[in-house]
Order: sequence, then C-alpha cells, then structure tokens
Amino acid sequence: MRRSDAARSRGLGASAAAMVLGLGPGAAVPFIAAARLGDEVSDRFLFALSVSVFLINSLALTIEIETVARVARPRESLAPVHRVVRTFAYRMTMRYGSPAAMVLVGVVLAVSGYSRELLFTSVLLALSALVASVTASSSGVLIAYRKTFWPILSQGFRSVLFLAAVLLAPDAGLIFFAVAFLCGEVVRAALLPLVVSRLAVDVGEKSPAHTDQARRPSVETRRDSGVGWQAAAVATSQVNPVVDRAFLAPLSVGSITAYEIADKISFSVYQLVYNMVILRRVGSWSAKFASIGVSARNWLVRELLRVAIAGVVLALVATLFIFAMMRFDFVSSEWRQGVEWSLVVVWSIPGSLLTASLFRVFAITEHSRLLLACIPIWVTLNAGANMVFLRIAGPVGIAYASVVTKTIFGVVLLLILDRRLRAARRT
Repeated sequence: MRRSDAARSRGLGASAAAMVLGLGPGAAVPFIAAARLGDEVSDRFLFALSVSVFLINSLALTIEIETVARVARPRESLAPVHRVVRTFAYRMTMRYGSPAAMVLVGVVLAVSGYSRELLFTSVLLALSALVASVTASSSGVLIAYRKTFWPILSQGFRSVLFLAAVLLAPDAGLIFFAVAFLCGEVVRAALLPLVVSRLAVDVGEKSPAHTDQARRPSVETRRDSGVGWQAAAVATSQVNPVVDRAFLAPLSVGSITAYEIADKISFSVYQLVYNMVILRRVGSWSAKFASIGVSARNWLVRELLRVAIAGVVLALVATLFIFAMMRFDFVSSEWRQGVEWSLVVVWSIPGSLLTASLFRVFAITEHSRLLLACIPIWVTLNAGANMVFLRIAGPVGIAYASVVTKTIFGVVLLLILDRRLRAARRT
C-alpha cells in the first residue's frame, strides 16, 4: 500500500510539474504581449493567433480524441497502431485542416485589414497548427496508455520560443514571432513520436484495455468510427472563440488583449483540472465503455457531474483570489482591464470542463453525429448572446455571453447523453 501511495504521489508530482512547465508559457502569452508589444500590436498578433488556436482546438483535438478511442480498444501491438493513426492524422490534416486554414486567414485579413505582414503571420501560425494536428496522433496514443506527462509538458514548446523572442527582441515584427511559434511546434512534433516509440518497446503486446474483452474490428477495418462527425462537431464548436474576437476587433484598442488575458486566466484554471484529472481518466473511460458498453451509463454520468461540481468550486476560488489581487493592487496597469474581465470569464469554467469531458465521452460512446446536430444551436446562441450582452454591457458583454452559452450547452449535452444511453440500455 505504501509503495502504491508513493507511486501515486510521484505521478501527481510529475503531472503538476508538467502542467506548470507545459501550460505556463501559453498562459503567459497575452500578458507578455501586452507588456512588451503594446495594445495595438498585441491585438493584431493575438487575433492572427486565433487561427492557430481554432485549428488546434478543433482538428488537433479531434485527432487526439479519435486516437484515444481507437487505441483503447484491444488489438495488435502498439507500433503498427501508431503508424495507422499517424497516417490517419496526415489525411485529416490535408483534407480538413488546409482548407480551413486558408478560410481563417482570409477572415483575419477581412476583419483586421490586409497587410503583407499580417498575411504571412497568419499563414505561419496556421502552419504551426497543422503540424500540431499531425502530432496529436502521438499525444493521443500516450493519453490512451495514461502517459500524460510528455503530451502536457510539450505544449509549452509552442509558446516558450515566442516568449523569448518578444522579451529579447520586441521590435522584431509579427512574422518573426510567428516563426518562433512554428519552430516550437516542430520541436514538439519531433519529440512525441520518439516517446511513443519508447513506449512501444516498454509495453510490447499489451493494450490499455483489458485483454479478455471481446475483440472489435481493427483500426483499418472498423466501418464507422464517427471521426467525420467528431471532426465537424469539434470544428463547429470552435467557431465561437473566433466569433468572439471578431466582435471585439472593431471596438476600442486593447479589447482583444483584455479578453485574451481574461481567457488565459480562466483557461489556466480550467487546464489545472483538465490535465491533472480529466485527461488522466480519459483512457479509463474509454476502456470501461469498451468493456461493458451502455451499462456504464450511471458511472459515466456520475463522473461528469463530479467534473461540473469541481468546476464550480474552482470558479469560486479563482474569483476570490482575483478579487484579492485587485483589492491589494497587485495587478499591473497593462493587465488590469483583462484581470477585471476575468472575474466574469472564470465562471465559464464549469461549463467548459463539462463540455470538454462530454466531447470525449460522445466520441467514446460513438454519438459524434448527435453532437454535431447540437452544436449549430450553440454557435447561434453564442452569436445572439454576443449581440445582446455587447449592447447591454459594452465589450465586457462578450465575456458574459461566453459564460451563459457554455453553461447552457454543457447542461444540455449532459441531459442528451444521459437520455441516449438510458434508451440504449433498455433496448
């Protein structure tokens, strides 16, 4: 018992270290950009960066989710499976990522106004996201085997070079900063396949799922994995962050930077739970469902409710902490507006955690087509809420709209999943 407790403590310590080193640089991006580049340049770069964020949070996440769902099922040894999912990632990136990147670059130029510098910056940032999409197949394999240290730690690579460039050469220009982002992503793309190769040697023929489960079709022959529906669902859901920033772009200088700072504060708290708790449990969720199917309904719903409750507690703690920081004047003037907005945005954490977990569960239970049918309602609700709250509260209204729509959508998705699994269990 003592030995297992010690191993668990070491695992949690390693996860905490990975999260600080991996996610800290990304969280620091809008703060350093605001302090070193000024509001106008920071707004332009962060809006262009939304192209990369959209693709990473849609295409790369889709590939990672589908990879976890595939690898968690019992089948042949890890090495050939990794080759198959890498091929799948290349195909998905070329089929969906490249056209989406071109459209998004066009949107940025249309909203912010054309310039050669902004064009090349947006293209380079989009390219870094396409590299991340291919790399997602390797991170998905590691997550399926509950090896989350390197997938989390390596996320910092895409930001740390940018931060160094901004701190050392703030006048170098947007293109130089975008190249730094791309170089960091290339380093991550080179590292994670090597980690998977080492894992393949360690695990041999073992599967992350139980070996006595009924064998399912292999990666190559399974007829309907739902990946097309999952890709469309995740991509559609990620329209909202781009829409939010497009609403803010024509407003006062500094609005996008303030929103990015607020979002990063909220997102950092969100990732604390997501990477240390949820991501470590995704493999067990998939294995459990592969083992007993819809009989896992009650267990899955309880897990998701725990996620939502944890989100509420975290939002409350974050609110008190931020309020104390502002009360005692520990916030720099360049960041103050963003920190004030974060008092609103942190209350999107419960909905964000619940929705992110449900996206994983919808893929595991093969209900991605149903998820896609629900998301246009979310996008429409978000756009309508943006217009209403923008009129009522000004630019900070975008933050209020985000909280309302994420909370409503998370609750609705949970009710839909519960109803579907309950009906499937009766049949």
